[in-house]
Amino acid sequence: MQTTFAQRGTPASFTYERHVHLARRSLRPDIRRPPLARFVVEFRKLRTFSIASSVSAVTSRVQSATDHFSVRSKSGRLGGLVSFVALAWGTTWLLSLPLVSSQVRGQAPHPLLFALAGASAFGPSLAAFIVARREGTLRQVFGRFRSRPSWLVAAPLIPMGLHLAARLVERALGGDIVRWFWLPQTSAQVAALVAFSLGEEFGWRGFAHPRLYERCGPVLGPLATGLIWGIWHLAYVVTADGIDVPRFAMMLLEFMLWALVIAWLFERAQRSIAVAIGIHAGGHLDNSAQILPGQWRLQGLVLSVLAIAALLAARSLKTAQLRKARVEYAVATDR
Repeated sequence: MQTTFAQRGTPASFTYERHVHLARRSLRPDIRRPPLARFVVEFRKLRTFSIASSVSAVTSRVQSATDHFSVRSKSGRLGGLVSFVALAWGTTWLLSLPLVSSQVRGQAPHPLLFALAGASAFGPSLAAFIVARREGTLRQVFGRFRSRPSWLVAAPLIPMGLHLAARLVERALGGDIVRWFWLPQTSAQVAALVAFSLGEEFGWRGFAHPRLYERCGPVLGPLATGLIWGIWHLAYVVTADGIDVPRFAMMLLEFMLWALVIAWLFERAQRSIAVAIGIHAGGHLDNSAQILPGQWRLQGLVLSVLAIAALLAARSLKTAQLRKARVEYAVATDR
């Protein structure tokens, strides 16, 4: 015989609520497990999710590295860089050869030879145009002009500031300063300021710097650019007496140090070619090459100040690369 709820002394409402609670528990079987078992289940779920997230992050990182390598392979092809260097050197040296040959023979140069020598300054830009057009990267080489106004103002003042610091030290040591600033005074010097700044920077910073920077790193890349840049000037240092090898070696060192300083400003300005042209023009606004012969201490001070600036620039470039790598890794692992 069935026993009613009233006969067992149990309220009907309580029994109904109890059945609802048991039904809900049947829909979530993990609730019926003891606390330790529930902890194990939750831990397994968390571990599975962590492993899946790690695999996804690693996959994304590999994909990012693959894409980055493909970009580097496209923009840093060794063949394009070699072609650029050969064209830049060959064009400039070929156009300068008639004037150099005339000077070596002791003959009065024809005015046309000076015009050819002036056109030789555009050898790097012409080489960059030819190779970039073949690669389809003309916009990357010739199209980056936008920059902050502060960088555009600071660019031509940096060479003048470094030279001024060296002359102040020379004066403090008891030296005689003939001129504090070697500003352009002749039409030829003004023409050189414009021609060499525009004719070189599209090649050195617009084309060569990004490729060597990605291939060799933030320090060796600019140093390699400076070496190529310095050797390019070989046609302009040949005289009737030949080449002054010690002076040319010092010039190579100076160009390599300047390449680091320009690279620092160039990278900070988001690779604006206008900033590179500005700092190159600043070197012609106060040309330290016009220091009188025999002032070896002043020349050494100019080189020492430049070396200090180059070391600081190299450290900043290296730090910026490490910071960028950390950010890229953090972004990749957070995906």
